[in-house]
Amino acid sequence: MKWIWWCISTASFSILVNGVPAGYFPNSRGLRQGDPLSPYLFVLGMEVLSSMLRRAVDGGFILARQDHITYLSWILVWFEAASGLRINLAKSEVIPVGEVEDIEMLAVELGCKVGTLPSVYLGLPLGAKHKAMAMWDGVEARMRRRLALWKRQYLSKGGRITLIKSTLANMPVYQLSLFCMPKLVVKDSKTTEGFSLGRGKYGKKNPSNQLGGGVYPKGEWGSRYSEN
Repeated sequence: MKWIWWCISTASFSILVNGVPAGYFPNSRGLRQGDPLSPYLFVLGMEVLSSMLRRAVDGGFILARQDHITYLSWILVWFEAASGLRINLAKSEVIPVGEVEDIEMLAVELGCKVGTLPSVYLGLPLGAKHKAMAMWDGVEARMRRRLALWKRQYLSKGGRITLIKSTLANMPVYQLSLFCMPKLVVKDSKTTEGFSLGRGKYGKKNPSNQLGGGVYPKGEWGSRYSEN
């Protein structure tokens, strides 16, 4: 926790005012958008909610009954008051495990909708086989959406590599901290390579930029890239 707090409290930023650096200033609240540390902080916050639910379960809660759903709604209210977070029930789902009677009525009581497995939670697939290639479709889709906003023809080779390292390389970090990426997914990961070398939908294939393969150690890939 001290290490995480140090990362947040010591960060500083600098902006350009009329093209001139205005100096550095510390952040006063939160993290920058897309910071890879953000999901981990959210998970730590959710540990408080998990602790409250575990305590309720130890006390005989929770059954799929209407009165227990009412108790659950109060737990969520207390969590909001303690954490300062706001739960958006319109985007929340009740996912039944097995046969649950009157699930629609229970969802209405809680104020959310009924979901099914497999689903997505915090950007991660829930209820899917962890070795399935389909688990990584969401990561690839996010990378392709980000690449679609970039203009490759206006960027140098160094600029493309910098964007990949600073932005795209962070996207699968959270999922990689929980699951091992299958070898077939690694071999099929041509998204960033296509952008950096101008292949596929991100540019015309350039024979002079052939690397002879798509997966190399970081140092070796960099040297091969600079030689071509």
